[in-house]
Amino acid sequence: MCIAILNQSVKTLTKESLKNCWDNNSDGAGLLYVDQNKTLQMFKELKNFDVFYNKYKDLREEFPHSKFLLHFRIGTQGLKNDSNCHPFLVNPKLGFIHNGVISAMPFDSKHSDTFILNKMLSMLKIGSETNPVFPILMKSFAGHSNKFVFLNNNNKAVIINEQLGHWFEGDWYSNSSYKASTPSYYNYDAWSERSYMGANKGGRTYVKSQIDHDCELCGTVVATPKVLDDISMCTSCFSYYSKMYKPV
Repeated sequence: MCIAILNQSVKTLTKESLKNCWDNNSDGAGLLYVDQNKTLQMFKELKNFDVFYNKYKDLREEFPHSKFLLHFRIGTQGLKNDSNCHPFLVNPKLGFIHNGVISAMPFDSKHSDTFILNKMLSMLKIGSETNPVFPILMKSFAGHSNKFVFLNNNNKAVIINEQLGHWFEGDWYSNSSYKASTPSYYNYDAWSERSYMGANKGGRTYVKSQIDHDCELCGTVVATPKVLDDISMCTSCFSYYSKMYKPV
């Protein structure tokens, strides 16, 4: 189910570890970094690991003081193309990568859940991760299973659900698929539709019991079916943000 990496140590990650990432998550890789002009730059590669690694190695040597976000994708929704390959830019000063499945996103056969989320974030015009609304909104989308890493043009990185991943030699990994082992992940079949109020679809397990909780966005206390990809958002807020996205 993808791997997201924050490479903030000055060292270049080994070719072996990134080859494991590529082999275990084979639907495209990408990276994000800050150049000498404090501009976010991206590179994506879908077909050739050596092309990706050599580019990463060259950039790591050229910009040793920049933090790097690296992502290797397994597609669970949407086409396997450059548009759905991470990273994504919310705006010219903020980009991110994601590991997980955001069950709250509307279904789109062409676009991934992360692509849709990025469109929504761009339309909200939050502007910066320093906006007090930003961490509330992202933790709501992340729930208890999704992991996000953001990088701004000032070389500041923010991890959402950091505790779900781990640190190794100064760098953060969202899971262990960089190690030489056989990957294990759920086979998420494509949905014909997405539904927040559903059960047993496409590999996701829904808990039918109802619980009361506060909506992270508006504070309303609501009883809502709890899913493992839990989002702490009331149905009104979810409906509002979902309608802001229109498939293209």
